[in-house]
Amino acid sequence: MKKHLVWLGLGVVFTLVLGGCRASSQYFEQKISSHKEIAQTFIQEKRYTEALKELELAEKSSQCDICDIRRILQLLENATNPGTIEDLKKALQNKKEKCDPEVYNLLGLAYIGKKDYEKARQAFKDAISIKPDYSEAYNNLGSLMLLQQNYHKAIEYLEKAIQNPYYTNAYMAKTNLGWAYFLLDQKEKAKSILIEAFRENPRYPKAIVYLGYVYLSENDLTSAKFYFKKALEIDKYSSEARFYLGEIAFREGDLKLAKDLWNSVVLLEPNSEWANKASERLYLLERKYLEKPNP
Repeated sequence: MKKHLVWLGLGVVFTLVLGGCRASSQYFEQKISSHKEIAQTFIQEKRYTEALKELELAEKSSQCDICDIRRILQLLENATNPGTIEDLKKALQNKKEKCDPEVYNLLGLAYIGKKDYEKARQAFKDAISIKPDYSEAYNNLGSLMLLQQNYHKAIEYLEKAIQNPYYTNAYMAKTNLGWAYFLLDQKEKAKSILIEAFRENPRYPKAIVYLGYVYLSENDLTSAKFYFKKALEIDKYSSEARFYLGEIAFREGDLKLAKDLWNSVVLLEPNSEWANKASERLYLLERKYLEKPNP
């Protein structure tokens, strides 16, 4: 009888704690979600330091609150025997653990923006350790390997991303996969995968630009021009497409068009890598082709 009353009392306590935990869980989930949304905006705007600050706050909330609450909720809901009570005590004493995979995926992107590739790699690995089928993190890890010129490792991660049948952005991983094969000089395989990505999402400019570049590398100017123009139809501010259309115009002898396109790159994104490349081409154009000879 006494034992029965003890369990009855514990049941009342668990019910009260469970309600409090659920309320806390919702609060912290909203808090973390807010930090992640702000960080995503900062990453899109290339404000990586601000993004890291937001993600550090999200990570702190995730480690200190949400994981413990979720684990305690699960234990409380199943607290029907003394063994579960012991598990609950251990859970309350455990060290904080990593919990939200999206936080670490975004951290990886922010670290890539800061060119801190080792921290980026670890962040993506943390995301995958929390969620082993996290295709977005596998894709980003593959992209990082491309940046570090580790093409075979990139292919390994990108193929893992694509294997997930629920990955809605598989065309992104396929685009990176096609590019990896191109960088390994497997052009036919690269084209096949890039065309597959293009068919899955005809409005994804990165796949279209890569296709244009592959054809340009084969000196198929007609096909290259088709894809670069297609990319500009989708994103009229694409510096990459403008730069390569300028390159095609140059090869075809239309120096005025080449100059106009390269100038537009410099005007659109004056501090970008593509603006630097366009400035170099403009300098060469002026020096070798457009300067009037001295009388």
